[in-house]
Amino acid sequence: MEKLTDAQRALAELYALDDSLIAATADGGPRLPVPTDASSEYAEWLKRQPAATKDMWLAEWLSDPRSSLRREILAEFQKSRNASLWPAVRRDRSIAALKAQANEIQDESNRKSAEKAARQKAKRLAQMAADPDRTLRETQKLAAQRTTEAYRQVATLLADLREALVGNERSGLAEQQAQELRSKNPTLRHLIRDLRREGFLPK
Repeated sequence: MEKLTDAQRALAELYALDDSLIAATADGGPRLPVPTDASSEYAEWLKRQPAATKDMWLAEWLSDPRSSLRREILAEFQKSRNASLWPAVRRDRSIAALKAQANEIQDESNRKSAEKAARQKAKRLAQMAADPDRTLRETQKLAAQRTTEAYRQVATLLADLREALVGNERSGLAEQQAQELRSKNPTLRHLIRDLRREGFLPK
């Protein structure tokens, strides 16, 4: 359950089983069998075979290139191995218990995601504060694209710049840029709307 196959993933999607519930189900379960090196297993098995048997195999193989001997040897090899049973662990857990554990797993995942996002944002804001003119140039380029997505990005960038420059001597730079963009583009209603949404312009 820790690493689903494509078929298992499709089945989980069909039944709307989210990742946290699958993780809760897998918790404490048996691990996947460790894959072994087939060539070393063959070598160990061959060492245990009688010399006369191996000589007979080799002689037949050399005399008949189309011999089915390889299949026969592999069959003997498989018979000599203990059938590996898939490990199973019985855990008497109710659906309610699984869902409760899944909620805990999801909460922890959300917490880690929020912490990661906060670190990334802090880094981005620090870079903006170090070089605010770069952000101003970016907003100008975006505004010139004349697309609604670009206008949204302009407003978001200026909002981030305003946050990055709080307490800085250039703290009013984002507002100034917003006013300048509006003055230069008085007919761009979507741009003005997005700037207003971020609090740069009066409603």
